[in-house]
Amino acid sequence: MLLSSTELHRYDVKATDGLIGTVQDIYFDDGTWKLQYFIVETSGFLRHRTIHVPIDSVQGLEFPEEALMLRLAKSQLEAEPGKDIGVHLQSANQLAGYAVSASDGPIGTVHGLLIETASWSVRYVVVNAEQCSPTRLILLAPHAIHSIHRDNASMLVNSSSRQVLAAPEYNGQAELSRDWESFLHDHYGWPPYWL
Repeated sequence: MLLSSTELHRYDVKATDGLIGTVQDIYFDDGTWKLQYFIVETSGFLRHRTIHVPIDSVQGLEFPEEALMLRLAKSQLEAEPGKDIGVHLQSANQLAGYAVSASDGPIGTVHGLLIETASWSVRYVVVNAEQCSPTRLILLAPHAIHSIHRDNASMLVNSSSRQVLAAPEYNGQAELSRDWESFLHDHYGWPPYWL
């Protein structure tokens, strides 16, 4: 299942013994594109502070309640130490709005991420292709990203701007079908991640 990073931001987070807060941000490793932490704004029992919840403590998702279920109790989370954010960890919140360019020109800005919940991996970067239209969204797979630069809030892609801007439009309101993903991967010449 693919969920957008913006959608995950409204999810409640539940410990084994009750609600602890809501997702505020997501940190992922920009080398592996695997999620590392959910940043959770706690309510009540931890006096409204933010904590880093490791991805391996997530048991699953609860629908239709839109909740992230943890395998930890509240007492285990109270003792959770602060985390140093490593050089390869990227914040989904901070990435939104980064300028996206190819070597031959600008493309647009980062709109968000699509995350596969089975592996907790970033499958696509959602880009607002402002060079075509102010509301046109397109998808880029992580291996299409050449580099991310925090110093100037930018992202460089491996494809030409012409190829990216000619990509099929992404409808953020509809669930992605495997046929549509195959069409997208064929457009770029990407190997399918699902085989």
